Amino acid sequence: MEAPSSLQTETKRLINIRPLTDNEKMLLVVLGIALVLFVGVSYILTPQAEKISELQADLNEARNRVEEINVLLARERDIRETRDSLAEEHKEMLERYFPVLDQPQIIYLLNDLVSKGSFQVPNFNFDKPASETVSSLEVRSMRVSVPFEGRYTDLLDVMESVQSSPKKVKIDSVTVDRVDDLNVGGSMTLRVYSLEGLVQAEPDVIDIPTFHNAGDVNPIRSFYGFEEVTQLVQKEEGDQGRIINNFESKNYDFIPSHSYVSGSASRTSWCKSGKYAARLEYSIVAVREENRAYLDISKQNIQIAYPPDNLSVWVYAFSYGPGNIGVRVMTQNGDVLHITGANGVSWLGWNKVSMQLPGDISLYPLKVTHLYYEVPMDCDDFGVLVFDDLSVLHVRAATAQEAWREEPEYFFYKVEAGDTVSSISRKFYGTTRYSSEIMSNNGIASGEALRPGKILVLKKR
Repeated sequence: MEAPSSLQTETKRLINIRPLTDNEKMLLVVLGIALVLFVGVSYILTPQAEKISELQADLNEARNRVEEINVLLARERDIRETRDSLAEEHKEMLERYFPVLDQPQIIYLLNDLVSKGSFQVPNFNFDKPASETVSSLEVRSMRVSVPFEGRYTDLLDVMESVQSSPKKVKIDSVTVDRVDDLNVGGSMTLRVYSLEGLVQAEPDVIDIPTFHNAGDVNPIRSFYGFEEVTQLVQKEEGDQGRIINNFESKNYDFIPSHSYVSGSASRTSWCKSGKYAARLEYSIVAVREENRAYLDISKQNIQIAYPPDNLSVWVYAFSYGPGNIGVRVMTQNGDVLHITGANGVSWLGWNKVSMQLPGDISLYPLKVTHLYYEVPMDCDDFGVLVFDDLSVLHVRAATAQEAWREEPEYFFYKVEAGDTVSSISRKFYGTTRYSSEIMSNNGIASGEALRPGKILVLKKR
């Protein structure tokens, strides 16, 4: 029994671990600290240093940008002066050239230039337009032959007038022959220049009175007095009154009745007569008792001296609407009156809207200041109306009955961010072929960016 006991004692002696010395403990502590430092440097300090380096680079780049912006801001005055100078040069260039080679406008200008004394010009002969390089730019030009007869002094006056013309007109050549002791005759060759294809500009730079043909009229019909012509004259629908604003000039503006009414007023070729009409674009959030989109025509200073039979305006509606159309007038003592002419837009196309002005002579002269479209409270609406030929009638006439259609021919679309004319055409018609129609119907110039929120008139198909 003693042998196993001694064996167990020997085994216990072998398993016993001796205590660590102070040096060994110190080494273990140092090893632990080293491991902690290694982990901290590898996984914490090094990534943080790289992040700090990246942020420092971004900070330096931002500082450089701030310095560049400060330099630009310091030059802001010079930049503004340069911009204004370039804008003035651009304006002068547009005023110096015709935007297009339009013969009626050229004839209108030349007639004014050659009207000197006894100077007579029987006709103008135009060549085909050609291209010519002027100051490294290829511009369009047209030769005009001007036969003439008159006094020599008048010829000199005409040549001086041509050289000082507001539009660029160059004298290519002049041929002069003696007619008699007082007069000379000959031919003058002029060259007219335009910026056609180079810049976007208003094509009608000279206001030329034109005849608006509302229908198909045979130009060789018999003169007035024949029975056939009498039938043609009977198409006139009563006394149309005196036109007091034809909207040919852009002398009107959009005014909202409150901040929740937005829109614009612009000139459009979608007109009843003449060349242009007034396009009123409106978007009304009807949160108040009065919700009106005004077409301000107060710049016209239109005054009516005594009570008329009625005041009327032609209005083109693209869609039915819940609002009323009326006129705002001011009496001689400064009181403002709103007179409704149409309760609701219940027609499509052109319709004459008549407004009954007060019959009290003590209120006159009346000043016509605004046309308007209004909707009742809680009846939001947006759309486009076109106004033309505001007229006053002092002789009562029968009101012509307008044709009605079953369905609207047009609808409205509010432009969204990123929209283009091509994308809108593709969105509603599946093709871009109607882009030109959209631009024409909404007065959009080539290359013009669409403003988000702008209301477009689109045709149903």
